[in-house]
Parts: sequence; C-alpha cells; structure tokens
Amino acid sequence: AEKDPFVFDPRELARQLTLREQKLFQSIDSSELLGTGWTKQNKIIVSPNLSNLISHINALAAWVMNSIVTTYQLKTRVKR
Repeated sequence: AEKDPFVFDPRELARQLTLREQKLFQSIDSSELLGTGWTKQNKIIVSPNLSNLISHINALAAWVMNSIVTTYQLKTRVKR
C-alpha cells in the first residue's frame, strides 16, 4: 500500500530521502557519466547506479504527484 508523503514530518521525510539519495549518488562511478550511457538500451549494464538514481527520482516524483492528484478535497489539494 502506498503511503501519503504528506502524513510524515516534513523534516524527517527530507532527512530520510537525503540519506537514501546520498547513497545512490555516491554509488555512481564516474565512468557511468561518460557517453550518455544512461540513455541507451543497455543503460542497466552501462550505467547501473546512475539508472538506479534516475529510477528513484522518477518514482519519488510520481509518488508525490499521485498523492496530490488523488486528493479529493480541493482545499487539501491546494495546500499540497
């Protein structure tokens, strides 16, 4: 079941996301950034760590957007 990101303490959520993203970022080898390998069909092989970071960021963005769009009360949606 998906959790609503807006029920968490904003500072703690930011802290946890920062820790997770720091690990993902630090795992990227400089060779993964060469030749735009992350845009190729074999991106998981050529740039596995960069691909993981991109997937994480895309999933996070989708999670937040979904939480906003599926909010039924207009006042609550506007606050988000």
